[in-house]
Amino acid sequence: MEILLRVLAFGVLGISTVSDIRKREISPLVCIVAGMAGLIVRLISGDRLFPELLLAALPAAFFAVISAATHGKVGMGDALILLSLAVLLSPFDIMSVLVTGLCAISIVSIGLLITKKAEFGSELPMVPFMLLGLGVCTFMG
Repeated sequence: MEILLRVLAFGVLGISTVSDIRKREISPLVCIVAGMAGLIVRLISGDRLFPELLLAALPAAFFAVISAATHGKVGMGDALILLSLAVLLSPFDIMSVLVTGLCAISIVSIGLLITKKAEFGSELPMVPFMLLGLGVCTFMG
C-alpha cells in the first residue's frame, strides 16, 4: 500500500507542478481527489492512526498561517498540497520533502539573485521543488 500512496503523491505533485509553473495556481480538485484516494487506501489497509494524520497535517497548517500573514506571498495552494500529502505520506516524509524542497528553492533563489536574473521579491513556484524533494527522499531512502 505504501507504494500506491507514494505513486499518488508523485501524481498530485506532478500534475500540480505543471499547473503551478504555467498558471501560478494549484487545482483544489486535484488535491481533494488525491486526498480522498489516500484516505480510502488508508482506511482499507488500516495503517494510519488519527494522531499521526494530525501530525502530518501540521506543515499544511503552518503554510496556511504564513499565507494569511503574508497576504498570499506564500500561496494557499502550497498549504493545500501539503494537506493532501499529509494523507499520503508519513510526517517524517513530509518534513523531508519540505526541507529538501525549501533548500533547493533557496539555492535557486540565491543563484537567480546573484546572476541578476531575478530581483528581491520575485516569486518562484514552490510545488516543483516539493516534487524534487519527494524524488530525492524517495530515491535516497
